[in-house]
Amino acid sequence: MAKGDAKPNTTELFSSRGAAYEWLKQEGYKVAKGTFYGDCKNGKLPLNKDGTLSRHKVSLYAQTKDVATEQVLSLSAQK
Repeated sequence: MAKGDAKPNTTELFSSRGAAYEWLKQEGYKVAKGTFYGDCKNGKLPLNKDGTLSRHKVSLYAQTKDVATEQVLSLSAQK
């Protein structure tokens, strides 16, 4: 199996929303804490029944948010 074909680790978990948010900050993602917690509450980033979050899902969420932020910034720069 080639390196690019490796399956993402979908079993690694964050113990809480706070732990996931701190990881996002350390990775350099620009997501407001209120937005992150709101998205968890609204189901955009679903928590497991025990309150944990999948690192894979958090990573996918962050990439989506980061792309959206970059698009907003580039649009405002064009004005």
